[in-house]
Amino acid sequence: MRLSYTAVYVLIGMVIYGCAATPVREAIGTKYTSSIPPLEIEFAYKIGQVKNRGNDKFLTLYTTEVRNVYVELDQLRVNDNQVDYYYSLQTIVKNNNIQYFGPIYFNGHEWAKVADVNDSGRLVCGYTTRKDKWMIFIHNAYELDAEGMERYRKYQKTLQLDEKDKQLIDKLFADLDKAIISIR
Repeated sequence: MRLSYTAVYVLIGMVIYGCAATPVREAIGTKYTSSIPPLEIEFAYKIGQVKNRGNDKFLTLYTTEVRNVYVELDQLRVNDNQVDYYYSLQTIVKNNNIQYFGPIYFNGHEWAKVADVNDSGRLVCGYTTRKDKWMIFIHNAYELDAEGMERYRKYQKTLQLDEKDKQLIDKLFADLDKAIISIR
């Protein structure tokens, strides 16, 4: 009988610990919050739809200017050679072959302004940072045609971009800046 009480207490303890360790991530009204890593984003527009992809969130906002905002949360692994806790954000970004456009600060915390073409052929522009052994990437995306992808790949090698492509990147950042009121 003593063994069964012990088993019950162990199960109760595991359930309580499991609930405490499970991150709470919500999108309500104009705010997106996460308990692990601690993050709060306030948008200028109401969040209409949320799609979950593991730790990542795909948020659709009620606006015609900036419809989609992505919040990617990646937990750092101890043996990751490209991301080290002691590296600067600029080093982490460059180690991952992402274009770095300088630092930006939200609520006193440093973020890197970055752009890249992802695996599905979208130009993503946004802000990334490291927080509590997590990498956070908040961005929007624009689907490129084959010619646009080739121009951007050339830019990654030469760091020379024509005026039209510069304007597209500037517009994506401006749209994201309109959508985000604050990040804490």
